[in-house]
Amino acid sequence: IDGHLAAEDTVDVAAIEALARAQCEGDPLSQRLARALGGAQRLLAPLRLLPLPPPLTFKLSVMREQRPELLAHSVRTMLVALYLGMRSGWGERQCAPLAAAALLHDIGELHMDPVWRDREQKITGAGRKHLVVHPVTAMLIVRALQAYPRSVGEAVFEHHERMDGTG
Repeated sequence: IDGHLAAEDTVDVAAIEALARAQCEGDPLSQRLARALGGAQRLLAPLRLLPLPPPLTFKLSVMREQRPELLAHSVRTMLVALYLGMRSGWGERQCAPLAAAALLHDIGELHMDPVWRDREQKITGAGRKHLVVHPVTAMLIVRALQAYPRSVGEAVFEHHERMDGTG
């Protein structure tokens, strides 16, 4: 079904770059990261190589309209990941899948019941399963598109994992 959905003014790579550039200008952490690399241009360079298939541009567009704070968080996470990758000596080609994993890590939250976002809702016991399943959902979405290396799906899946194997 996702492959047949479309929207106008979708969140494509150019829109992600614009959002990231705006964060580099207005968000103190993103400003510091960009400055440390010599400017936003260098930090955002790997985005030119970022594949973003139409089903994902649709989902990101839904995120922009219904969960703008989640999209802002995803873009900020992507900027931090890009910074870490580049500071580790990775090139633009290596950083593009890293950017994809960071940007898409919470895409599964779009499939959660909105009641779980209510901070006053106490999540206990079996109800936590709804919350912890979003990395699995996100991984399945990413893998189904076959647009990314397997490592992207693995990173998305493991983004809440802890060193002791819980998460």
